Amino acid sequence: NYTILFLTKRFNPEKSTFTDLVYPWYWSGTEYTSNPIFAWIYHFGLGIKSNHYKTESHYAFAVIAGDLGN
Repeated sequence: NYTILFLTKRFNPEKSTFTDLVYPWYWSGTEYTSNPIFAWIYHFGLGIKSNHYKTESHYAFAVIAGDLGN
């Protein structure tokens, strides 16, 4: 179970290592604790977060555990 951290600023494609990032919503991987049928999502283009039903379709990042500093 992995979590994408919520960002505090809007996504800037000129300063990112990600390429071809589309701006619709991305799943964060974190369940909405007030109601477990929801999960948090994040919009990189607008710099906002929200919660949506887990049954909805949104983009996601595939990640693996490990040290990214090496």
